[in-house]
Amino acid sequence: GPSLRMPWQTDSMKDVLENLTYQERNDITQEAQMGLRLMSFGQLMKWLEQSKIHQLMVSLPKRSLSDMDDQIRVKRQCTELE
Repeated sequence: GPSLRMPWQTDSMKDVLENLTYQERNDITQEAQMGLRLMSFGQLMKWLEQSKIHQLMVSLPKRSLSDMDDQIRVKRQCTELE
């Protein structure tokens, strides 16, 4: 089914939302929709100041340096193929 994936992880495609509960997924969706609405009216800063995004970001695991290296390597491969 539909899911959010990290494109730089080509060896093992994982759903980055698989460990979230239904409620957490729903909360993320609602926050994103509100952000898009406010962005369309030029009020994105208002949403960033009020939203729960900071709390959500703190609860997500940090990427390791090796993940960053993988991301850079995949970007380079894509650029070289073009």
